[in-house]
Amino acid sequence: MVLSMTRSSLLRYSAFALVAALAIAGCDARGSGATGGPPTAPPPPGAVQRARPPVSVFGVVVADVSRTIAPGFSARIAEVVTREGREVARGDVLIRLDMDDYDREVESLARRRRRSELRIADLTQRLAYARSDDHDELVDAQIALDGSQDLFERARADLRRNEQLASEGAVSRRAVDDARDRLGEAERALDRSRLRLRTTRDRLVRSASDLETEIELERLELDALQRDIARLRSLVRTDAVSRPNVVSPFEAGIVAEVAVQPGDQVGPGSRLVRIIDRDTLVVSADLPEEFLRDVTIGAAARIVALADRRRSYTGVVLEIARQARRVGNETVVTARISIDNRDAFLLPGMNVDVAIQPRD
Repeated sequence: MVLSMTRSSLLRYSAFALVAALAIAGCDARGSGATGGPPTAPPPPGAVQRARPPVSVFGVVVADVSRTIAPGFSARIAEVVTREGREVARGDVLIRLDMDDYDREVESLARRRRRSELRIADLTQRLAYARSDDHDELVDAQIALDGSQDLFERARADLRRNEQLASEGAVSRRAVDDARDRLGEAERALDRSRLRLRTTRDRLVRSASDLETEIELERLELDALQRDIARLRSLVRTDAVSRPNVVSPFEAGIVAEVAVQPGDQVGPGSRLVRIIDRDTLVVSADLPEEFLRDVTIGAAARIVALADRRRSYTGVVLEIARQARRVGNETVVTARISIDNRDAFLLPGMNVDVAIQPRD
């Protein structure tokens, strides 16, 4: 009986010891993995890892390039050929202009230019005359000087003769005094003639200088008129204006706005029409700030039009704004995404869903 109890106890003890040993071995295995045991082996080559889910955002199709056409000159709207929303190609007529006001402006400038040219010619002729030794005033002053010089020489000779005769007793001293008085008068007349000639020369020099200044100013005016005429003529020979028409400057354009109607009078700075360049369509999407770290410039994107979810497009992130803004209860950052395979279905203002592949 004692032997039987001993064997039973031994069996129970052995079973307990085995269970305890297995439990301790399991704990050691788990403990060694958590406290610095050998690292887990990497997955074998070629094993498929689960891809990170794309960042999904809402976006709107916008145009990077648009152009508001203004005439730069005065005209009247004769006819509005296009309408808002119409697709247009380069050179398609959008608006026809009545060019009468433009023509009158060009003609007025041309008349002023002709008057300026004639005035420059007249001033140049007067300048040459003022510089000429044959100027009437200069010739008259020189003749007067020559006459005064001749009178002076004769008066001096007369004084010498009378002095000689007086020494011989042939004439009285009164005759000598009279001759001396005549010489003094002739000398004063000679001085006046010399002063007149000098004054005339100085005045003609000043006149020539004034004429040079007038010519220079008139030439500046002429240059300005010529520039104005050239500018006006260039305004009707642009990629958006081909006299008398306003035309589309883009190969693939969309008329976004028509700001005039027939009969309107327009001038420099007046807005006529705004055209969108369809070749520059991109998506503008608001990226929630919590996804900002997952999206980089150049990241691939898939774009789906809400108007037709069967249509999808590819693109890449072109730009991420460097400033966040508050929209409702969210803080967002605007991203611009290219549309690589855009087609005629996509229009500015369309809503799209965008799935951006996050960085690894």
